[in-house]
Amino acid sequence: MMIRECRRFVTFTSFGQNLKAHQLQQFYWKDKSCVRGFATLKDSSKQRKVFDDEVKRMHFEHFCDFSKKFKGEYDYLRDEIAGQLVDRLKDIKRDFPLALDLGCRNGNIGKRLVCEFNETKILSGGVEKLMMIDNSETIIKSASDTVKEEYLRSSIEDYPLTFEQHVANYDELNGVIEENSVDVVLSGLSLHWTNDLAESFKSVKKILKPDGVLLAAMFGNDTLFEMRTALAVAEQEREGGLSPHISPMIRSADTCGLLSDAGFTLTTVDTLNIEVEFVNAFKCMEHLSRMGESNGVINRRYNMRKETFIAAAAAYQSLFQNDDGYIPATFQIVFMI
Repeated sequence: MMIRECRRFVTFTSFGQNLKAHQLQQFYWKDKSCVRGFATLKDSSKQRKVFDDEVKRMHFEHFCDFSKKFKGEYDYLRDEIAGQLVDRLKDIKRDFPLALDLGCRNGNIGKRLVCEFNETKILSGGVEKLMMIDNSETIIKSASDTVKEEYLRSSIEDYPLTFEQHVANYDELNGVIEENSVDVVLSGLSLHWTNDLAESFKSVKKILKPDGVLLAAMFGNDTLFEMRTALAVAEQEREGGLSPHISPMIRSADTCGLLSDAGFTLTTVDTLNIEVEFVNAFKCMEHLSRMGESNGVINRRYNMRKETFIAAAAAYQSLFQNDDGYIPATFQIVFMI
């Protein structure tokens, strides 16, 4: 990965082997508001709404604008996850002619499929058609433009991989896609933002063929534990209380239960830690904002005192700065199949 001024490199560590994170668990704020459990209650009439859908739609539309303006500068995390998902798809010894990209964002999965075909002249996973779904016309257009730009680099006239776009919410797929019609559903860091995760899984199950596969990735509850700790320390010291600044994440232990309740069998869940280094906390926050990953919780705090903000950056630097003068930001990715 290219080294940039504000981001040094990405390192990968298997779950449980990130020694620095383990050593700093004493600083890890484990407030319940930072850990996401089940997205729905058993009684659907009492469903809790966690995220502001309109705000998140705007966040991701801005992300698509930034991605186009800065030529993919802020796509590095989604590009890496798209690569991971496609690699896992190729590990399954069968073909998936019809695939669905649920929450396509900037078309990262489609772009990866096209890149691999351009290099190998082989359809990854046997995917012949990819349907891209998101909840905004602007996002769908951005994804379509990204994929089109990639396959136009090829000199092949009759391109074997075709694309189709739909606008729909993640838990309302049945009105757009026929039941028992899709071979595989791919989703990279999009299901995290659904208010009804259990219903989204059930919706996916309905459109999959009886032997269909779900391959998805979501942020785990150890994501950004460094920033969470720094914000907690600064806010407690300066204001004498705590408030949620980072959106809640799912626990890997909950994922199998949700998939089983939706009707999936032989489920497998694993985690991957991705560590990105920044020059300071302000650059980290800038990247999170431009990636569309700003806080979208309904009861979020809309502003922070300047002195608290600066104190949080100082605490981040003091607690987590490495020997090279950079600060790490850990993204725990929960993969499910």
